[in-house]
Amino acid sequence: MSTSDVDKGVARYGLTLAIHPAPEGASGWIEYDTGLYDRSTVDHLAERFTALAAQASGAAGPASGSVSGHASREAGQ
Repeated sequence: MSTSDVDKGVARYGLTLAIHPAPEGASGWIEYDTGLYDRSTVDHLAERFTALAAQASGAAGPASGSVSGHASREAGQ
């Protein structure tokens, strides 16, 4: 799992997780409202989801792919 920060300014929802197939397994992103979640909570969520996905797919090790976090300062309308 790799991460990158992209501050888009405003989150549409409190937390959004998007996953899609990629050549290396799966890729995705998490967008979250920093007023509701802190970075360590979102990192922990991503780690747990990655472990669950690896277990569900029958993979022996950590799931391959990446999840990037998009922090936003306030929730959008």
